[in-house]
Amino acid sequence: MKRDSLDALFSTYIRARAKQTCERCGKTYPPKSRGLHCAHVFSRGKQCVRFEPINAVCLCRGCHVYFDQHKESQFYPWYIAKYGQAQFDLLRLRANLPKKPDRIAIAIQLRFLIKELEAVA
Repeated sequence: MKRDSLDALFSTYIRARAKQTCERCGKTYPPKSRGLHCAHVFSRGKQCVRFEPINAVCLCRGCHVYFDQHKESQFYPWYIAKYGQAQFDLLRLRANLPKKPDRIAIAIQLRFLIKELEAVA
């Protein structure tokens, strides 16, 4: 699936939210590094949660590849341990809704959230 400008903005937010640190192994990277990825719990193909912040975590390339290869046995249990079963269940439910997101509203929200994070830093 091709990435677009909203994907890039979303990735910037997820990496800033995690303070440029892999949420699994703790390795830090400089801003705009290609070493950190925005990893989706439920794939970007699930339009309803593609840009939902609770559907993404910041992972280094190695952790991202590992979790992608072990979603059921490693990624989902890790996510549940970190954020709770209730959030995971809600996310799974929302991921299977047939609704497309309002891309303009999402872009505005992400820009606001990034500015908030920059103000705190």
